[in-house]
Amino acid sequence: MFLHENNIKDYLASPSPTKFDIVYLEGDVARTETLKGSRVADAWCYRSGVHEFLLLHLESPTIEKKFWMRLDRMPKLIRGILRASQRAPANDTYCMNLDRDRLLADEDGIPELIEGLTDLSPSPSMRDIALLMRVIHEVSTTWELFRTNCRWFCAVSLDSLERHFGGKWMTTKFRRGLANFRGFDSEATMKVRERYQPRFEPSTNEKGMGSAILAGNLVTV
Repeated sequence: MFLHENNIKDYLASPSPTKFDIVYLEGDVARTETLKGSRVADAWCYRSGVHEFLLLHLESPTIEKKFWMRLDRMPKLIRGILRASQRAPANDTYCMNLDRDRLLADEDGIPELIEGLTDLSPSPSMRDIALLMRVIHEVSTTWELFRTNCRWFCAVSLDSLERHFGGKWMTTKFRRGLANFRGFDSEATMKVRERYQPRFEPSTNEKGMGSAILAGNLVTV
């Protein structure tokens, strides 16, 4: 709906990344050769205040070798209504940029790296990611405080990638911390596991995919 090959280069270079509703991701990937041919090298979860989100490191065989994608789940309703019900329609979004720091810019300060997956093999295509986001959004269109919240969104995404693409878990603090909350082992998680079947498209450059360039005290788990 928004992105295509004629504007993807300008979009990726924008100093102010625009967020789009996740329902448009599959269409954007299908229309844009740069996105269609891109592969996920690494997938990371960050925490900013009480919010957690995903950051994917992507490599493209076309115009730009490396770029980044941020995926978020937030509640749509205003805070007062949310406090009373503890649930709201989910606002699932994505945005991309050549500069990782632009996607990490946040009003709550510098986001903290929590954990993630590296050395995925085979490396997921953008179509695989778009399909995963569609499955997650179809299974759960509701943000719920202690269940299908931002942490669940990150945890079920990484869980799905590990199940189908392997990889090495990396963490800064504790082993597999994202899955250690009461909302993870839920019916919604089981449905995502059942429904997500990626395409396993062959890559022409699997062995050339690098690891994310990250500083810090990450350890393999």
